[in-house]
Amino acid sequence: MPYRKLCAAVMCAAFLTPSALALYPSEMQAGAVGSSPELMKIYELTPEDSPDDIPRDSFELDGYKYGFFEITRDTPLQTTETKEHTETVTLTSPSKDVEAILSLLASEKECKTEDGYEGILRLDVDSIHSEVAGYGSSSKKVSVIRRYPNFSDADLENVPKTTTENGITYNLDGVKWETSNTADVDGYALGDRYTAVATYSGTQKSKYVDGYSVSANYTGILVKSHTPVTRYTAIFIGKLIDPTAQRPAGNIVVPDVPGKVDEDEPSLDTPIIQEPDEPEQPPEAEQPITVPMPWKELLHFGLSVLACVGGIALLLYAYRHIDFQKLSNGLKKLRLRKERRHEEEPDDYDDSLPDNDGSVYPGFGPDV
Repeated sequence: MPYRKLCAAVMCAAFLTPSALALYPSEMQAGAVGSSPELMKIYELTPEDSPDDIPRDSFELDGYKYGFFEITRDTPLQTTETKEHTETVTLTSPSKDVEAILSLLASEKECKTEDGYEGILRLDVDSIHSEVAGYGSSSKKVSVIRRYPNFSDADLENVPKTTTENGITYNLDGVKWETSNTADVDGYALGDRYTAVATYSGTQKSKYVDGYSVSANYTGILVKSHTPVTRYTAIFIGKLIDPTAQRPAGNIVVPDVPGKVDEDEPSLDTPIIQEPDEPEQPPEAEQPITVPMPWKELLHFGLSVLACVGGIALLLYAYRHIDFQKLSNGLKKLRLRKERRHEEEPDDYDDSLPDNDGSVYPGFGPDV
């Protein structure tokens, strides 16, 4: 039987058990301990897996029956990946001054991405950018004073009710009159010229920047740690199933592990053989594996059936052609004849001598 087919049969028997469905070996190695072969199944377990689920069932392979010996544990293998990452933050500042903005930004920040990378990012000062976030407006009361001289009388009709300055319209609030000249009327000094001191008030509106929008980048190297994998090795020791068959312990066929691709895998016609650890005397030629030929068994069975059928047919043929009544009468006559001869002849007559009268069996000679 080709080695590849033998390995496939062993894999079906040794590994496709209920306990082996959850955990499957990632690699298999063969060796020898003294004269006994050793087979090691290597498992790579994550923290979610339990070493108690590693199969420990016995199995047969290449003329040996392998029994569980022990399980060993290696140091967990932990790997990491790194990548450069940039993260942009935005905020609002009341001023566009760089010093004022730096006081609002942290020099570094922690970062953790959705795909599992994490680390510390640092502020890139050159990436800081600010722009006006919006505008606001305000208003306040303002007033101005106007003097209107040389009125002949103190009449408000002569005073303007509004005035404009710097785009602001002022409304008249009040007027004070001052006498700018007097005249002697009947011995009295009376004013004949007046100056109006008018007070106007208005509202001054102004527009201002309502804050600045600031953006800045944080950059750095993030690290992602893979889930640690622990290697467990299940060791099995083999014993010869047939002790009379001498088989070298070092020549062990290692079954293929489904799903594992080996770039240096030999061709299908090349057996996978683990060489012994130490050179010894050349091993005896391996006994060929004989497989019973089904056609021989079928031939023996057919001949037996044919013989049985022929015997039955012969018996049926004889039954149909023999007259059993005549046969019974002939036997009776033969018995009476021998009794008469025995009475007539002397005592030394030999019954074993054949009769010359012929057979008494109907259908095989003349009748008596």
